[in-house]
Amino acid sequence: NNLFMLTSIFGSLFSVLLIKGEHFTINLMLGLILVVLGIGILNMEERKKPQLPD
Repeated sequence: NNLFMLTSIFGSLFSVLLIKGEHFTINLMLGLILVVLGIGILNMEERKKPQLPD
């Protein structure tokens, strides 16, 4: 799941970088950076939680 999200994020980033001169690229890149930060923060919070024994 994370691998799919990473590939889609990087794929859209590379496509944006290839299409230069578009106005929405800045907003799109800022949004993608926020998404990456949000995913990283959520993953860190999940790791901080104590593991419950099965």
